[in-house]
Amino acid sequence: MQYGQVVVVDNGGFFPEAPNEQDVAWFVMDAMKLLGTEAVGIADRDLKYGYAWLRSQQKRTGLALVPPT
Repeated sequence: MQYGQVVVVDNGGFFPEAPNEQDVAWFVMDAMKLLGTEAVGIADRDLKYGYAWLRSQQKRTGLALVPPT
């Protein structure tokens, strides 16, 4: 990485609002991984396909998910 002091973080709500766009949701998670995102918050709409699906995508991508407090 050219700028080692930069940390990329997403605060959640990254899944599309429109229904039936699960393919876009996994694409966004893949893109965040490719961009080097260090931590990803979880918002309400990120759970629209269920916690198990989100967790399976987290395991697949290796993104660090941060639950809401």
